[in-house]
Amino acid sequence: MKKVGFTVSGWIIIGLGIAGMALPFIPGVVLIVLGLVILSSHYVWAQGALNWLRRKFPKTLQFADLQLASLRQRFTTR
Repeated sequence: MKKVGFTVSGWIIIGLGIAGMALPFIPGVVLIVLGLVILSSHYVWAQGALNWLRRKFPKTLQFADLQLASLRQRFTTR
């Protein structure tokens, strides 16, 4: 059930990120990266995309990794 939850939440966040590319009040790129970070725990293609992004934009991915660690800590302590 966790895998389904992570997959659905990852895709929803990526969808919001794509919408954010057109809307000025949603941080599109950050949400897309965060969605990929979530999906990378279960999918190899997402890990490959993140490795490419890590080489191109290291500070952005470091921020996303910290956010994912914070989310995981919140949900695992409950």
